[in-house]
Amino acid sequence: MTTPQPKPQRFVGLTGFAQRVGLAPGTISSYGRKGLLPPPDVIIAEGEGGRQIRGWTPAAIDYWATHRLGQGRRTDLRRPKNT
Repeated sequence: MTTPQPKPQRFVGLTGFAQRVGLAPGTISSYGRKGLLPPPDVIIAEGEGGRQIRGWTPAAIDYWATHRLGQGRRTDLRRPKNT
C-alpha cells in the first residue's frame, strides 16, 4: 500500500499578488523594494547567485491587503492631546 502524498501548497508570485489586491504589478514590485510587503512565505532561487522568486500564500496576501495603510495615509502626523 502506498502512502498518500501531501497536497502541494500553493504560492502566489508578484503578478498574482498584484491581481489579488487590484494593483499594478509595478506597484507591488515598488512596494517590495521599499519594504512595504509582508515577508515572502517561500523563496525559490535559480542557481547560485541567481534570480530569486518570492511567493506568498493567498491567506498572507489577504491579511496584508486588509491591514495595510491606505493610499496617502500619513503616519507622522499626530494631533496634540488636550491636557
